[in-house]
Amino acid sequence: MTEMLIVGGLTIDQFTDGSVAPGGSVLHAGLAGRAEGARLTTVTVAGDEPAALDGLARLRGLGSLA
Repeated sequence: MTEMLIVGGLTIDQFTDGSVAPGGSVLHAGLAGRAEGARLTTVTVAGDEPAALDGLARLRGLGSLA
């Protein structure tokens, strides 16, 4: 199995309708890597906003989180 280390910031994407969602290269790279079957370790920073906490939970579901 391929191993992948992802380092980057977790962002909160804001849309024109006022909604927000976790995003950033670290989340999107993690989703792509996992879809290809890679084992992931992610190093990131995030705030304590609800969308950021949701993003951290999603990253934990994809692999190891530091």
